[in-house]
Amino acid sequence: TTPDPADGGLTPDEIERLVIPQRTLTKRRSRRQRLTLEESNRLARVARVLATAFETFGGDPADRASEASREAARRAALWLRRPHRALDGEVPLALCTTDAGARLVEDALGRIAYG
Repeated sequence: TTPDPADGGLTPDEIERLVIPQRTLTKRRSRRQRLTLEESNRLARVARVLATAFETFGGDPADRASEASREAARRAALWLRRPHRALDGEVPLALCTTDAGARLVEDALGRIAYG
């Protein structure tokens, strides 16, 4: 199934831009090959940001099915996909192509969570 951004997932286009091109992923799957170190690092970086956003907006990793967690996932998804002044007008997910960009996003989320 296609990930639903409102559920905290990534769209195929986002996976393509942030982690691995679809064509490469399809080839790897058919050959039962693992991600490269760089692809794994990109996936871990994006997963870290998604998890931080989910928790910042009140999500409970132990209870993703609760109404509060579903709402947190929706709010996190919206926040990650809109430009923000705290990030010089950049879209948070777009910054996640680099580790430095992901850290800026995590810092902004920290300011939301802790004031």
